[in-house]
Amino acid sequence: KSIPKNNILSSYFSVEKNVRISVAEISQRLLSAGYQQASLVETPGEFSSKGKVVDFFSANSAEPYRIEIESDQVIRISSFDTETQRAVKPLLKAEIIPARERTLRNTNKEVLRSSLARLKERGKALDVPPREIARIMSAVRNAESISGIELIEAVVEPDLASLFSFLVSDSQI
Repeated sequence: KSIPKNNILSSYFSVEKNVRISVAEISQRLLSAGYQQASLVETPGEFSSKGKVVDFFSANSAEPYRIEIESDQVIRISSFDTETQRAVKPLLKAEIIPARERTLRNTNKEVLRSSLARLKERGKALDVPPREIARIMSAVRNAESISGIELIEAVVEPDLASLFSFLVSDSQI
């Protein structure tokens, strides 16, 4: 089972040259899609914002992207080299897919609250040390991305979807 298709699709977005969007809005969308903020972008799933520039490494790209913004309008999009941090190729569009399958930032707060009790019970039943249960519960409560969050998916997301829900109706297997 996987998270519902709509949860994944809601984290996808694209940015095009000349579109009006702020650095803060792009940064928030990247955080919501599971990207980790870094001082220097080097690996997929990282992003950085400095002044009027947002760098990010999308999971569906061989190279990271740089978006330059002036007066809340995209003036330049390019790929860049992680070694030199210099622009390589100008682009018209950057597509952003979720960096993680599960991002708690998009989960309904009421669902998170109700899942905490189930999470604590399950941890105790599995003899997980209380300190570890507290750490995981704190991360869930604060909608933080933590390593291995996918492993507690069934506790946090009550409406898991089948892999088949991602296929179009005339798909052949």
